[in-house]
Amino acid sequence: MMTGVMQNLFLADLLIFFLSWNSEISGIKTEKSETEEIINSNTGSSCHYDLDVVWTREISNSLIAVSPLVADINADKFLDIISPAFNEEVAVLQGVKGQNLPGSNWPASLPGSSYHASPLMYDINSNGQDDVAVFSSDGEIFFFDAEGNLMNERTMRIPHLKIQKEWWDKTSGMRDDVLRQSIRSSQQKNQQFMRSPDDELFVNVSAHVLATPVIADLNQDGIIEELLVPVSYYFDTGLYRSEERLMELGISRSDLEMYLACGIVLFNLTTGEIYKEVTLDLTMMNDEFPAYVLFTPTVVDLDSEGGPLEIIVGTSTGNLHVLDHTGAPTPGFPLLLSTLHGQVTVEDLFSDGHLEMIVLDTSSNVMCIDTTGKELWDSQISGSSSAGSRLADINQDGVLDIVIATNDGHVWVLHGDTGKVLDGWPIDLGGRFLATPLITRLRPRDQTLDVIVSDYEGSLYIISGDGSCIETIQLRESSMTPVLAANLIPLTSDLELLIATSDGTLICLSVNNDTATKEGLENKETLWSPEPWHADTPVYNRFTYMDDKFGVRFAEETKKLGYVSGRSFVVNFEVFDNRIKAGKGLSFKVQIISGKIILFPQTTLSIGQHRLRIATPNRPIRSLVSVHLTNNHGQLFTDSFAVSFHVNLIDELQWLLFVPFLAMVTLLLLVHGYPEVDLLPMTFKNS
Repeated sequence: MMTGVMQNLFLADLLIFFLSWNSEISGIKTEKSETEEIINSNTGSSCHYDLDVVWTREISNSLIAVSPLVADINADKFLDIISPAFNEEVAVLQGVKGQNLPGSNWPASLPGSSYHASPLMYDINSNGQDDVAVFSSDGEIFFFDAEGNLMNERTMRIPHLKIQKEWWDKTSGMRDDVLRQSIRSSQQKNQQFMRSPDDELFVNVSAHVLATPVIADLNQDGIIEELLVPVSYYFDTGLYRSEERLMELGISRSDLEMYLACGIVLFNLTTGEIYKEVTLDLTMMNDEFPAYVLFTPTVVDLDSEGGPLEIIVGTSTGNLHVLDHTGAPTPGFPLLLSTLHGQVTVEDLFSDGHLEMIVLDTSSNVMCIDTTGKELWDSQISGSSSAGSRLADINQDGVLDIVIATNDGHVWVLHGDTGKVLDGWPIDLGGRFLATPLITRLRPRDQTLDVIVSDYEGSLYIISGDGSCIETIQLRESSMTPVLAANLIPLTSDLELLIATSDGTLICLSVNNDTATKEGLENKETLWSPEPWHADTPVYNRFTYMDDKFGVRFAEETKKLGYVSGRSFVVNFEVFDNRIKAGKGLSFKVQIISGKIILFPQTTLSIGQHRLRIATPNRPIRSLVSVHLTNNHGQLFTDSFAVSFHVNLIDELQWLLFVPFLAMVTLLLLVHGYPEVDLLPMTFKNS
């Protein structure tokens, strides 16, 4: 584990440094005059949104460096918030009031740990109930049950990477040759069980997780069990202050910063074992383009044939890697670009059935790259985007647009098919944005979309999709994470906004649209269906605000199910596609699960209403039932509802045991009457 506050602060400073990295630091200057000509400094009039602070909650004295996760952790039909602070604590709050989850052991504390990765939900013990996966910065993976109990037997650790001592003097040739000669993974060496005579020629470099991992069905076999962890390997200098530790390591103090590598580690969560370690880049820490992985990989079926998913990851060295589901590189990759920032966004931007990748670098370039590595267009913006881009049809012309918030205070919107800047954009807000913007609807459908982003100077901005008005809310607390949208307060049909601040506070804001009335609630489907955004990336390859035009959803009568018993029950759901260029006759893979329990195996269904009879779990549990829809790109869409299975069974069994006893007692009383003497011994005190 990490050695203390100083090492944690170093990691935090490292993260902020890369998030704030501008084009001059990267060594490549942008054409500033060209960019400045199109920057719109007019912030427009107020949008007059009526927002209230519902609650605030300080979960830690340290900053919140990663996005919280909104989920119904205990399947009680109310959303909860899972949020790691930077140091040690992981909090779980009720979404309604922002209070600690009652009757649980939350918050959980892991002394000495820090977090650069958001938590994930996964049913690690296959009991039908999702658990909380937490990833510490020093390479440990912890699982907690819904009550906040640490599942010690499920803890996993990412192994060290063996790098050849003084590798920079002993390698020659191209990058692949350097990696092949200098790196040995734990799989190659099987280092847990055997040693090699040349072990002394290598040094063990510590693993660190500085970005959120991905849990997905990489091989598309219908079982979500692959864990993809982005890893940066380097030495914690605080661990090697003593000469004894350096002697154990076998290198000098000055050489500690000469070892830096990045890669991915693939776990099978069913077995808990690593099945592949892939090293991507190797540099020194003081290189101009150091080998860190600071952003979440993207997994998607790039060839759009409905098969296994590819892994797309950009590194600080400027390499864009594309690997197959086994970790092997695909032809044409890696591409050498400038230092890459943000998660790579993938979507069908041309509506032609093929996917494109949106890649951002620290030289203010936005590149659209096809699946073969060919550049389709390149656009120049100001500053750089720290976290990546989001997609939506901002101007409602039927074409997806790219929305980017940059570290110089601008919000840009580009045409997805050409890369040209939309009229009226960018907008100069003057702050410093370190997170992706949230795109949603805060008002009914006949009005524009809303772009919402918080800055590092303590302000929250809500921008109308046409750029005509801006609402500025002074939070007075800086934020490094994206704003989330969720229905935290069930009494309204609106979404609440959730903001995590750098002083360890969570803020819940409500939007007043007069939908808390009975009439509003009864007609909320006719008002509009606001689309929630429960995490930085809600599912592992979703970057697009669909505006309720495509996806899957359970029927309201199904969501109202509270208790189910018996061997099976019926669910109703809809697969819908209301896009302008919707494909006709399309079919999708659909599966229904409870945790890791498959209630209905993966099958192919078409657009429309569906009614299925599905199996119930064979044990008493309270869990979420989820429908998973996967299209031919491997993009995942979900919906879920909370339900109790057989939880009244124990009470029913108790009554079944008590009824015969009660009947016998009644029969004895009827036959023999009430006894004249006490049947049980009694004691009395003397007067």
